[in-house]
Amino acid sequence: MANQCSGHVFVIVQATNGNILTWRCSDCNAGPYVAIWRCKICNHCRCNSCHTAKG
Repeated sequence: MANQCSGHVFVIVQATNGNILTWRCSDCNAGPYVAIWRCKICNHCRCNSCHTAKG
């Protein structure tokens, strides 16, 4: 589980060039996703629905 940071700074990250790297949502554990919201500070991952719900 990702460490909590004082303020998440989310950016969209996605697998490219046929990369098999995928992510799971740190909040609801859904996935795997080829694109996800990830905090640049602590790498906390959030799927789009969790990101939308929690702002």
